[in-house]
Amino acid sequence: MSSGALRYELARAFNHRDLVAVAAWILGGTPPEGFAETIEQLRRDDSIREVAVGLRGLSKARAQADYDHSAELSQSQAVAEIRVAAQIVSVVESPEFSASPAGRLFLGLIALRASSLR
Repeated sequence: MSSGALRYELARAFNHRDLVAVAAWILGGTPPEGFAETIEQLRRDDSIREVAVGLRGLSKARAQADYDHSAELSQSQAVAEIRVAAQIVSVVESPEFSASPAGRLFLGLIALRASSLR
């Protein structure tokens, strides 16, 4: 399997609910039993908080666009959301993020949530 195909398969293994749930835990939500210490560690990391805030905002914008039929989204708002998404991807794809303990914990929690913590 090519690296592009593998990347696509991996990306499809997670859904936005998993990302948003982990972001919510980091931003003050109640984590699953046994994960409070891990979440506290992630709450102290600036890049993790930046990603969590961005994910929360994108989730709210997506819900509004998908379900609020009276909502009007301007082109500038759409461009701003695209920039937020690009920034999140840039942070998460950086070598520093994946090499950091907090980055690995964050990605691991998303994988764990996707596989079993629902």
